[in-house]
Amino acid sequence: MPVDEAVESRDGTGAVPYDWCNHGTAQGPSPTIVPRIAGFLLDYATSRCYDYPRNLARIGWTESKMAKRKRRKHIPAHAPSASAPTIGNQEQKHTDGVLQIRLYGDPVLRQKASPIGAITSAEKKLADSMLTTLYAIPNGVGLAAPQVGVLKRLVVIDVHREDLDSKPLVLINPEIQSLEGEVVDEEACLSIPDITADVKRAEKVHVSALNVDGEQFSIEGEGFFARVLQHEIDHLDGVMFIDHVGGLKRQLLRKKLRRIQGQSTDE
Repeated sequence: MPVDEAVESRDGTGAVPYDWCNHGTAQGPSPTIVPRIAGFLLDYATSRCYDYPRNLARIGWTESKMAKRKRRKHIPAHAPSASAPTIGNQEQKHTDGVLQIRLYGDPVLRQKASPIGAITSAEKKLADSMLTTLYAIPNGVGLAAPQVGVLKRLVVIDVHREDLDSKPLVLINPEIQSLEGEVVDEEACLSIPDITADVKRAEKVHVSALNVDGEQFSIEGEGFFARVLQHEIDHLDGVMFIDHVGGLKRQLLRKKLRRIQGQSTDE
């Protein structure tokens, strides 16, 4: 509405200038101001603010609370079907060859993985599927089998994924032989999205494992590579990086962890 628009006065004598400072006319408050404001707010709410989830999130609503408020039945994005493929007798959820990452709160992440005996085509297929999953996630450098719902001691790592000449590392039944030094640095996890924390790890690590052909080998890691090795091997024992975080920081992360746990329960 233009500022100089005229409105009808109370006594009907004619048009008088609208007094925007006093929300009425020069002769007194306009009887139309309340319905005008109400109409404006209604139009604004329905046309410009109807992005319901985003705007509720701005005022502190979590996804789980919104779901309860809307009273809608949750349907998982990748619901298991009767034809879902299996690896090691455990059902897997695929989307174009990518395995579903289990999130914090899923019981499988807290269980200890079993050693692999004979390495068969099932383990090789699992390793290939895990690498496909890893490369489908931006900035992913390591993945352990429990993170895709398989309780086997298998890890895939590629800390140089941007290097076309780099070869990924597959570790079967990895064991840490020695640790050296200490360093604190920031860590994150594909199973705990959007959360980072400083974690104390050994600066150097010596690991022995089997490759996909069943051959024994050993590898030494330092710096970031050593951190990734320790992080992924922790997963095989049901340990997550937040377990290494101090009590105060853990308390600060509690709300975010509950949100992720709620997503895991929904899936």
